[in-house]
Amino acid sequence: MPQPQITVLDDYEMLSRAGAKLVADVLAERPNTRVVVATGATPMGLYRELVRKREDGDLDASNVTVFQLDEYIGVAPDDRRSLLRWAMRSFVEPLDIPASNVVPLPVDGDPAACAVYDRDVAEAGGYDLAILGIGMNGHIGFNEPPSDATVPTR
Repeated sequence: MPQPQITVLDDYEMLSRAGAKLVADVLAERPNTRVVVATGATPMGLYRELVRKREDGDLDASNVTVFQLDEYIGVAPDDRRSLLRWAMRSFVEPLDIPASNVVPLPVDGDPAACAVYDRDVAEAGGYDLAILGIGMNGHIGFNEPPSDATVPTR
């Protein structure tokens, strides 16, 4: 695994543009990228920049596979509170990624269904790219404290 790079930028807009460039570069190099995308406020500027790149003809995400990162138990995909619906509206649809390229999380809370999701991720070869946010309490990727980094999908 490569060493993480730390880049300090002046503001959110610069962060959004820089993040979008990184993502666009990955997609240009590997059009069938497997990506896990966060919901929430943190990545929205990045997503807007990616949409602008697509509209300008500088980004093709049609072969990307999207893995859902976070969801609430018992919330149906068509519910206004659904994080899958949020990801579809904010990332998948604006980037013209086919809905068939989205791997959703189970919403019934069944540990066996979560294990199937983990198996699907592993069989796909894992993630190539993770777009994550940092929550108000410092959580990353919906791993709320005191979640351990080694626990499976839950």
